[in-house]
Amino acid sequence: IVTVTDGCNVSVIDTVVVTVNSDGSVAIACSEIKVGTLCQPDTMCVPITITGSGFVVNASYGTFENGYLCFLADTSGTYNIRVIATASCKSDTCDLTFPVTKYDPIDVVCRGTDTTVTVCDATGSVFIPVSILGNPTSVIVSPVNARIVNGQIEIPITGAGAVPVKVVASNPCYSDSCGFTLNVHVNEPPVVTLEPSI
Repeated sequence: IVTVTDGCNVSVIDTVVVTVNSDGSVAIACSEIKVGTLCQPDTMCVPITITGSGFVVNASYGTFENGYLCFLADTSGTYNIRVIATASCKSDTCDLTFPVTKYDPIDVVCRGTDTTVTVCDATGSVFIPVSILGNPTSVIVSPVNARIVNGQIEIPITGAGAVPVKVVASNPCYSDSCGFTLNVHVNEPPVVTLEPSI
Protein backbone atom coordinates (compact mmCIF):
# COMPACT_ATOMS: atom_id res chain seq x y z
CA ILE A 1 0.00 0.00 0.00
CA VAL A 2 1.43 3.35 -1.08
CA THR A 3 0.33 6.65 0.51
CA VAL A 4 1.22 10.03 -1.07
CA THR A 5 0.61 13.33 0.79
CA ASP A 6 1.08 16.78 -0.75
CA GLY A 7 1.82 20.16 0.90
CA CYS A 8 -1.88 20.81 1.56
CA ASN A 9 -2.05 17.62 3.54
CA VAL A 10 -4.12 15.88 0.91
CA SER A 11 -3.36 12.15 0.78
CA VAL A 12 -3.95 9.52 -1.85
CA ILE A 13 -3.73 5.82 -1.05
CA ASP A 14 -3.21 3.14 -3.67
CA THR A 15 -2.27 -0.51 -3.79
CA VAL A 16 0.67 -1.72 -5.83
CA VAL A 17 0.98 -5.45 -6.63
CA VAL A 18 4.58 -6.71 -6.94
CA THR A 19 5.01 -10.13 -8.59
CA VAL A 20 8.24 -11.96 -7.71
CA ASN A 21 9.40 -14.55 -10.24
CA SER A 22 11.56 -17.17 -8.51
CA ASP A 23 12.14 -19.26 -11.63
CA GLY A 24 15.46 -17.63 -12.48
CA SER A 25 17.72 -20.04 -10.60
CA VAL A 26 19.94 -22.82 -11.97
CA ALA A 27 22.35 -25.45 -10.63
CA ILE A 28 24.71 -27.90 -12.34
CA ALA A 29 25.54 -31.28 -10.84
CA CYS A 30 29.16 -31.73 -11.94
CA SER A 31 29.91 -35.19 -13.29
CA GLU A 32 32.85 -37.29 -12.18
CA ILE A 33 35.88 -37.60 -14.42
CA LYS A 34 35.05 -39.73 -17.44
CA VAL A 35 37.79 -41.78 -19.09
CA GLY A 36 37.34 -42.30 -22.80
CA THR A 37 38.75 -44.88 -25.21
CA LEU A 38 38.91 -44.15 -28.93
CA CYS A 39 39.58 -46.46 -31.82
CA GLN A 40 39.05 -43.59 -34.26
CA PRO A 41 37.92 -39.96 -34.00
CA ASP A 42 34.43 -39.94 -32.57
CA THR A 43 31.87 -37.83 -30.73
CA MET A 44 31.71 -38.50 -27.00
CA CYS A 45 28.54 -37.68 -25.07
CA VAL A 46 28.21 -37.52 -21.28
CA PRO A 47 25.10 -36.76 -19.23
CA ILE A 48 25.03 -33.53 -17.20
CA THR A 49 22.21 -32.78 -14.78
CA ILE A 50 21.12 -29.12 -14.74
CA THR A 51 18.18 -28.08 -12.59
CA GLY A 52 16.23 -24.86 -12.75
CA SER A 53 14.25 -23.15 -15.47
CA GLY A 54 14.73 -20.53 -18.10
CA PHE A 55 18.48 -21.09 -18.27
CA VAL A 56 20.92 -20.99 -21.17
CA VAL A 57 23.90 -23.37 -21.34
CA ASN A 58 27.25 -22.55 -22.93
CA ALA A 59 30.20 -24.97 -23.17
CA SER A 60 33.80 -24.02 -23.91
CA TYR A 61 33.99 -27.04 -26.24
CA GLY A 62 31.19 -29.13 -27.68
CA THR A 63 27.46 -28.61 -27.35
CA PHE A 64 24.87 -29.24 -24.63
CA GLU A 65 21.55 -30.65 -25.79
CA ASN A 66 18.85 -32.82 -24.21
CA GLY A 67 20.83 -33.30 -21.01
CA TYR A 68 24.08 -34.36 -22.72
CA LEU A 69 27.35 -32.60 -23.40
CA CYS A 70 28.74 -33.91 -26.69
CA PHE A 71 32.19 -33.12 -28.08
CA LEU A 72 34.50 -34.38 -30.80
CA ALA A 73 37.48 -36.36 -29.51
CA ASP A 74 40.09 -37.02 -32.19
CA THR A 75 43.42 -37.27 -30.33
CA SER A 76 44.78 -38.67 -27.09
CA GLY A 77 44.92 -36.17 -24.26
CA THR A 78 42.88 -34.48 -21.57
CA TYR A 79 39.83 -32.49 -22.66
CA ASN A 80 39.04 -29.75 -20.12
CA ILE A 81 35.58 -28.33 -20.75
CA ARG A 82 33.82 -25.56 -18.81
CA VAL A 83 30.03 -25.58 -18.80
CA ILE A 84 28.15 -22.43 -17.67
CA ALA A 85 24.39 -22.39 -17.12
CA THR A 86 22.94 -18.89 -16.84
CA ALA A 87 19.46 -17.95 -15.63
CA SER A 88 17.94 -14.53 -14.92
CA CYS A 89 18.91 -14.57 -11.24
CA LYS A 90 21.86 -16.89 -11.05
CA SER A 91 24.51 -18.79 -12.98
CA ASP A 92 26.43 -21.96 -12.18
CA THR A 93 29.73 -23.25 -13.56
CA CYS A 94 31.12 -26.76 -13.86
CA ASP A 95 34.66 -27.65 -14.97
CA LEU A 96 34.81 -31.12 -16.50
CA THR A 97 37.88 -33.27 -17.20
CA PHE A 98 37.88 -36.06 -19.78
CA PRO A 99 41.13 -38.07 -20.20
CA VAL A 100 40.95 -39.73 -23.61
CA THR A 101 43.25 -42.40 -25.06
CA LYS A 102 43.19 -42.98 -28.81
CA TYR A 103 44.60 -46.36 -29.80
CA ASP A 104 46.44 -46.85 -33.08
CA PRO A 105 46.42 -49.97 -35.26
CA ILE A 106 48.96 -52.62 -34.26
CA ASP A 107 51.56 -53.93 -36.72
CA VAL A 108 53.70 -56.92 -35.69
CA VAL A 109 56.45 -58.15 -38.03
CA CYS A 110 58.59 -61.19 -37.23
CA ARG A 111 61.52 -62.47 -39.21
CA GLY A 112 59.99 -63.22 -42.57
CA THR A 113 60.55 -66.98 -42.88
CA ASP A 114 61.20 -69.98 -40.71
CA THR A 115 64.64 -69.87 -39.15
CA THR A 116 67.25 -72.55 -38.58
CA VAL A 117 69.98 -72.09 -36.00
CA THR A 118 72.85 -74.30 -34.91
CA VAL A 119 73.99 -74.06 -31.31
CA CYS A 120 76.95 -75.62 -29.57
CA ASP A 121 74.87 -77.02 -26.73
CA ALA A 122 71.29 -76.97 -25.46
CA THR A 123 71.77 -73.96 -23.21
CA GLY A 124 71.48 -70.21 -23.64
CA SER A 125 69.03 -68.34 -25.87
CA VAL A 126 68.48 -67.41 -29.50
CA PHE A 127 67.48 -63.81 -30.38
CA ILE A 128 65.22 -63.15 -33.37
CA PRO A 129 64.33 -59.55 -34.46
CA VAL A 130 60.68 -58.45 -34.15
CA SER A 131 58.99 -55.11 -34.88
CA ILE A 132 55.89 -53.98 -32.96
CA LEU A 133 54.30 -50.69 -34.06
CA GLY A 134 51.31 -48.94 -32.50
CA ASN A 135 50.53 -48.59 -28.81
CA PRO A 136 49.89 -52.15 -27.56
CA THR A 137 48.69 -52.69 -24.02
CA SER A 138 49.42 -56.43 -24.15
CA VAL A 139 52.16 -58.48 -25.81
CA ILE A 140 52.03 -62.28 -25.50
CA VAL A 141 54.91 -64.44 -26.72
CA SER A 142 54.97 -68.20 -27.11
CA PRO A 143 56.58 -70.51 -26.18
CA VAL A 144 55.88 -69.48 -22.60
CA ASN A 145 59.56 -69.13 -21.71
CA ALA A 146 60.21 -66.64 -24.54
CA ARG A 147 60.07 -62.85 -24.10
CA ILE A 148 60.62 -59.55 -25.93
CA VAL A 149 63.94 -57.86 -25.13
CA ASN A 150 65.05 -54.65 -26.89
CA GLY A 151 63.20 -55.36 -30.12
CA GLN A 152 64.11 -59.04 -30.21
CA ILE A 153 62.42 -62.28 -29.22
CA GLU A 154 64.57 -64.11 -26.70
CA ILE A 155 63.95 -67.85 -27.05
CA PRO A 156 65.66 -70.08 -24.47
CA ILE A 157 67.10 -73.26 -25.98
CA THR A 158 66.11 -76.50 -24.26
CA GLY A 159 67.17 -78.95 -26.94
CA ALA A 160 67.12 -79.78 -30.63
CA GLY A 161 63.89 -79.68 -32.60
CA ALA A 162 61.25 -77.40 -34.09
CA VAL A 163 60.01 -74.59 -31.84
CA PRO A 164 56.82 -72.77 -32.95
CA VAL A 165 57.15 -69.06 -32.09
CA LYS A 166 54.25 -66.60 -32.05
CA VAL A 167 53.90 -62.95 -30.98
CA VAL A 168 50.46 -61.41 -30.38
CA ALA A 169 50.19 -57.68 -29.61
CA SER A 170 46.88 -55.98 -28.87
CA ASN A 171 45.17 -52.94 -27.40
CA PRO A 172 41.46 -52.31 -26.71
CA CYS A 173 40.87 -51.57 -30.41
CA TYR A 174 43.30 -53.58 -32.51
CA SER A 175 45.34 -56.77 -32.58
CA ASP A 176 48.06 -58.22 -34.80
CA SER A 177 50.36 -61.21 -34.68
CA CYS A 178 53.19 -62.95 -36.46
CA GLY A 179 54.80 -66.33 -36.16
CA PHE A 180 57.47 -68.66 -37.47
CA THR A 181 59.20 -71.95 -36.66
CA LEU A 182 62.64 -71.97 -35.10
CA ASN A 183 64.51 -75.13 -36.08
CA VAL A 184 67.26 -75.81 -33.57
CA HIS A 185 70.23 -78.02 -34.37
CA VAL A 186 72.52 -78.86 -31.50
CA ASN A 187 76.08 -79.41 -32.67
CA GLU A 188 77.68 -82.65 -31.58
CA PRO A 189 81.32 -82.83 -30.58
CA PRO A 190 83.64 -84.47 -33.12
CA VAL A 191 84.60 -88.07 -32.58
CA VAL A 192 88.08 -89.20 -33.53
CA THR A 193 88.63 -92.91 -34.08
CA LEU A 194 92.18 -94.16 -34.34
CA GLU A 195 92.72 -97.17 -36.50
CA PRO A 196 95.00 -99.81 -34.99
CA SER A 197 98.52 -99.57 -36.31
CA ILE A 198 99.82 -102.27 -38.56
